[in-house]
Amino acid sequence: MFRHIGFTITELLVVVAIVGIIAAIEGHKDPFLTLNVAKEIIDKRSDVHFIHFGSGKLEAEFKKFIKDNSLEGRYHFMGHYDNVEDFYSIMDIFLMTSKMEGLGSSVIDAFNNEVFVVSTNAGGLEELVKGRGSLCNIGDLDCLVGEIESAIPMNKDKIAITEKAKSFCKKNFLSDKMVKKYIEIYKKLL
Repeated sequence: MFRHIGFTITELLVVVAIVGIIAAIEGHKDPFLTLNVAKEIIDKRSDVHFIHFGSGKLEAEFKKFIKDNSLEGRYHFMGHYDNVEDFYSIMDIFLMTSKMEGLGSSVIDAFNNEVFVVSTNAGGLEELVKGRGSLCNIGDLDCLVGEIESAIPMNKDKIAITEKAKSFCKKNFLSDKMVKKYIEIYKKLL
């Protein structure tokens, strides 16, 4: 798995945390805020790496930012990747910097894989993440950086939050439970 990302054995020995991002490189996902968060953390710490899966209209500018700010080797841009769910197992923290978001299904996947979530409060993310991860206001670079730093290394409080988030998903997002909820909604509408 680590070979796909480009980690060397030496790098793995000093990595304390891997921050994962699964988001399109589109304006509403605020990908340059993501890069600025990474830059702030990378400038302070040598033991954190970022892996980002996604593609989009702003990809050329995004890659240029990575190169111009010497983030290569620490910010691993993976592009579009089938079966991205396989990579949650190596993530310590999941970062979502959206300006607009409906549900945030990648966050639900992070919860199900017990990955600590740091997110903006865009759209449905506020309701989804509140009490189950760390929330910051849209565009709040300092808050996002601070919340990631406070989650490294994971402590018993953060682990309890990830367990609570996984339990929430089991209660609310399993297919049989979602079907029942949809049926209830349809009955009310009829």
